[in-house]
Amino acid sequence: MISTDGSAVNNGWENATAGIGVWYADGSARNIKLSITGQETKPASNSRAELGAILEALQPVAATLTKNILLWLATFGPKIEMDFVA
Repeated sequence: MISTDGSAVNNGWENATAGIGVWYADGSARNIKLSITGQETKPASNSRAELGAILEALQPVAATLTKNILLWLATFGPKIEMDFVA
């Protein structure tokens, strides 16, 4: 299990600061903590921090996850019939 969190101080204001955390286990070298700096077009915010933490957690497994999804689609995709109602 992986836990993620992001938060911001002064959320919604120009002087907002934010940070993210990704926790694997006590003392794990994979645990992550990062600061998010605001930019003029992308201010630091709670939302950016929460999503940033999730992206950081998914990065190490992205290639394996993509490979497994493609394998699943190749195996089961042709067998699935979907009716879409417009």
